[in-house]
Amino acid sequence: MVPIVHIVGTPPIASQFSGAILHRTLGNGYCRVFANMYKEIT
Repeated sequence: MVPIVHIVGTPPIASQFSGAILHRTLGNGYCRVFANMYKEIT
């Protein structure tokens, strides 16, 4: 088995609070979706 490092980031705080639809939000405006998913398995 080979270890894998997957770095997950979130948009800048100002962008998160701007109300814009951003990459990594699944279109719902919640910016920690992917960070929270990976937190559960790493």
